[in-house]
Amino acid sequence: MMNAISDISGVYSGQLKKAVRGIAIVNNKFVMVRDEIETTGSPAVIRWNLLTSATVEGYGSNSAMLSKNGKKMYIRVREPQGVTMKTWSTTSPNSYDASNPGTTFVGFETTVPANTAAALTVYLLPEGSESLDTTAVKKLCGDA
Repeated sequence: MMNAISDISGVYSGQLKKAVRGIAIVNNKFVMVRDEIETTGSPAVIRWNLLTSATVEGYGSNSAMLSKNGKKMYIRVREPQGVTMKTWSTTSPNSYDASNPGTTFVGFETTVPANTAAALTVYLLPEGSESLDTTAVKKLCGDA
């Protein structure tokens, strides 16, 4: 499995104790994005999203479908369970930000209790692989 792991804790200093992101190409068939986090003494609302120029369709409980130029990709959230996929505008409220026309954020939000280690695992599945067995997930580090 080709993969990369990055400790991104510094980006969330004061908000999270730890944040590590791993991205892997699994069996040359699909991509797995796994975030392992540890909260501070306060609960944290975590928003996982990706930016796309594709059309977001059929989104709801733990999954969404993206389509563009006759091709489809499925986003499947393995953990946490019970999240609702949604979309957000990419129009910034700040005049100093560059615009990003023709794009959308798609993802989910979840609340992680205080002093808790949690994992967010998301699969990006190309059309034709949406029924693949994706049950094997390895921890990136520690006890998350």
